[in-house]
Amino acid sequence: ILLLGGAAILLAATQWLPDAGHTSSDRRETAFPGAVPFNADRLSGLRNTGRPVFLYFTADWCVTCKVNEAAAIDRKETVRLFREKGITVMVGDFTRRDPAIARFLAERGRSGVPLYLFYPVTGEPRELPQLLTPATIADVVTK
Repeated sequence: ILLLGGAAILLAATQWLPDAGHTSSDRRETAFPGAVPFNADRLSGLRNTGRPVFLYFTADWCVTCKVNEAAAIDRKETVRLFREKGITVMVGDFTRRDPAIARFLAERGRSGVPLYLFYPVTGEPRELPQLLTPATIADVVTK
């Protein structure tokens, strides 16, 4: 509970920081350069061609998601790492409770967000913890 309270305070504090001219509506489009919207068929296609994929599910109303994006995902070091490793970033926006995303989450025993998965070139997807740091992401994608 204390952790969620701290996350809420951190998120509230970020509302007063300059955001390089982005509005909340265009932030979703530009938060992670080159990110593609979630689509199960596209995920399968990327996996079949041997592309590593970092897939995450988020929502505008999810405080934990917003904190993770600001603190770990939308960071220069993470962008650079994903570019160097050729990792495709796929984002599932669950803000409006998309049924395809709800099915995908349910198949993994989840009813909501956040959910962070890394699909290496071979092997099973690796689930990341619900609270992220750049180091946590780097550790998972470099193993």
